[in-house]
Amino acid sequence: MPRTIQPRDLIVLSFAFLGACGGGADGTSGSDTAGGTTPAQAVNPPGSSTATSAPATTTSSAAGTTSTTFPDTTTTTTASTAAVTTTSSLVSSTTTSSSVATTSSTSSTSTTFATTTTTASNTTTTANSNLPPLSGTPITLDGGPNGTLGVRAWSDGNTGSGGQGAPAGNAKCIPYDALDTNYFVHAHISIFRDGQRLALPQYIGMASTCLYEINTDNLSGVVDAFSSAYKRLTLGDLFAVWGQALTWNNIAGFSGQPVVIYVEDNGVLKQHAGDPGDIELLSKRSITIQIGARLTEIPVYKWDKYLGE
Repeated sequence: MPRTIQPRDLIVLSFAFLGACGGGADGTSGSDTAGGTTPAQAVNPPGSSTATSAPATTTSSAAGTTSTTFPDTTTTTTASTAAVTTTSSLVSSTTTSSSVATTSSTSSTSTTFATTTTTASNTTTTANSNLPPLSGTPITLDGGPNGTLGVRAWSDGNTGSGGQGAPAGNAKCIPYDALDTNYFVHAHISIFRDGQRLALPQYIGMASTCLYEINTDNLSGVVDAFSSAYKRLTLGDLFAVWGQALTWNNIAGFSGQPVVIYVEDNGVLKQHAGDPGDIELLSKRSITIQIGARLTEIPVYKWDKYLGE
């Protein structure tokens, strides 16, 4: 009877294949292994968290002026004019009316990490937030099957709704005996939830009889993307192979919290504002997904040891 291929067989096959491809600069023929040294830990399953805001403070004066102070917003209304002034570190909006019916007004402020929107007297102003700085201490990506960055939040490999051999997104599953890596790049994916790094699962893209053009060897966050010739493979294709959600409201099962995605190329950091699935996996590109609390800095990585440069 034919023997069922086990996960350890896939690892052996994958590393044997990678070794056979030979060396080479990223984006050309050849492949490498990846890794890190941080031990794997456990984390609660995907869910939502609730943040508590500081209480508002209200003061009054004899002149008929009421001032309400929120953590980052101050609203002032006078009896003679409906002047509503909203000020924050990211955006400000001012609206004035010539007549009023009451001596009070309502101002509401909603904030996400991608944009800040302030509404006052039916006037809305939106502005982009400032980007966090890049870390001054690069993380060295190391080779090896035990490389880990982050705590475990998901099971290894594809989910039941992920790739099982049929194409997933724009990624095909190539038989192990017909792999062609003429085009081969490595990108890095970091996922943070409320400041805690979550490890991208290992063995994404490894099916029993074939290897997807997007796959992971370990828990380092490094993603391999290959094809017989240049092919546009994206973050959306990775999540399709993995079988997880990728929207501004849901990242691999974590929902109900604001999401921001940062893209770093050669020391230049940008905040992605379009469809998250459209981000292309390019050589040494670092993609950081922030769920919930704002990051104080964006991680950067050193590839020389990983790629043998």
